[in-house]
Amino acid sequence: MRIQDNNRYKVKQFILYVASKMEQAKRFGSVKLNKVLYRADHEAYRQFGQKITTYSYQKNKLGPTLYAYPHVVREMEEDGQLGWESRLAGRQTERRPIAKTQPDLRVFLAHELAIIDQEIERAWSSSGRGVSNEEHETAAWFATKTGERILTELTLVEDPGVIIPLSDEEQKLADAALQRFFARAGGA
Repeated sequence: MRIQDNNRYKVKQFILYVASKMEQAKRFGSVKLNKVLYRADHEAYRQFGQKITTYSYQKNKLGPTLYAYPHVVREMEEDGQLGWESRLAGRQTERRPIAKTQPDLRVFLAHELAIIDQEIERAWSSSGRGVSNEEHETAAWFATKTGERILTELTLVEDPGVIIPLSDEEQKLADAALQRFFARAGGA
């Protein structure tokens, strides 16, 4: 029997699932965790018209981040569901999320787990920065200011399988178009 969707509960299970599956990855920190969450949520939206969770993401320096991430993770730590391990990753120390409990997979549909697994596989051998850099070439990234919520609908603008960087001239044109749009929309 499938448990009714409780989004706070479901996002915690999402985090636990990714952390448990990525346990043996060479590199896995908060940046990579957030990218897998973002990509899986938005790939589900692209394919099925609905994200895995109802949570929003915001644009941060290192890429999209689950907006409620600090609060949800703190709750998980307090409840003994999630811990952290420090590991050397290249020349830096990585703060690796560790699942302390097994995720409750009953909250996911089969296609949601398949998408999450696909995004875990896609990110498996990349560093957090490598995964993050891929997001810096998307329409959602260019259309959103740092610290602002990323509009889910922007993920439909691009082909998720082919991220083509803009030329310098295209980038200038895109920036100018965005400035005009935000000026008309009342934002700056």
